Amino acid sequence: ADTRANKKAQAEDSLRNLVEEKSVAGPVEGLNHQIHELIGQRQTITDRIREISQLKHDLQNQITEADRRQKRLRSALEAQANAKQKLLQKLTEFRRDGNNAP
Repeated sequence: ADTRANKKAQAEDSLRNLVEEKSVAGPVEGLNHQIHELIGQRQTITDRIREISQLKHDLQNQITEADRRQKRLRSALEAQANAKQKLLQKLTEFRRDGNNAP
């Protein structure tokens, strides 16, 4: 009878230990799942930051190129205005010389 009581006590202890392990295992598995989700989100965020950095770099290059084009256009417009001014001056000289012709 004593052996039977010992076996019953051991079985109850084993059962209690299993229940305790299960009650801890569930939340631990949930936490592990959350940790893996967070790691995935972190990777997604890291990838997105990398993409945004590349886009920023590309935009800076486009702005630099647009500035160069704007300077070239401004120089071309100035050259055009100077050429127009010289033509008007020549025309004025031509008319003056033509009116003074004998």
